[in-house]
Amino acid sequence: MSFIQSKQEELLNALTHGLGVVLSILAYLVLVLNYEESKIDLFYISVYGLSLIILYSASTLYHSIHHNKYKIILRKLDHISIYILISGTYTPVCVSVLKDSNGFLILGIVWTLTLIGLVLKIFFTGKFEKISLLLYLIMGWLIVIDIDTFYQNVDTLTLWFLGLGGLFYTFGILFYIMHKLRYHHVIWHIFVLLGSLFHYLMILRVTT
Repeated sequence: MSFIQSKQEELLNALTHGLGVVLSILAYLVLVLNYEESKIDLFYISVYGLSLIILYSASTLYHSIHHNKYKIILRKLDHISIYILISGTYTPVCVSVLKDSNGFLILGIVWTLTLIGLVLKIFFTGKFEKISLLLYLIMGWLIVIDIDTFYQNVDTLTLWFLGLGGLFYTFGILFYIMHKLRYHHVIWHIFVLLGSLFHYLMILRVTT
């Protein structure tokens, strides 16, 4: 279901995630310049970094352009990019911290769910929204099946970054669905930014 937002709300939506685009590019460059080859390959760093840039770019474009024809296409890309970011975030974690446990199993599951999500968003845009939200949550918290391994291979601060990122993403959904609350989507965007920040700090610590 689509809910109309005011021009001011859409402007703030675009600005918040426009900031995300800039920060994502800088964050990716920091990872590329500082990652340790003994820990991870550049390819996996790039999967994560580009997924971050794609999400914020798609969101910014979607909220910046008001032509109905392009808006529909950009809405699909905006929603698809959420699946891509979730899987992109898992990628460096699974091939480094969890590689000797269930990392590749988890990676296979999340990318498979991403493909399912792509089909839902491309061919059934605006439908099955509850299923999409459920998929986001399942994918986001799937790491709990191997949290013991993660805990054994990282320090306490890294574990906190993982948890805080997940909590910001999860509780942000509450604002995403509060359609009657003015600026609910802007608040959702801020929660997404914070979730991305903490997960980035987590990935920075396990790859550099």
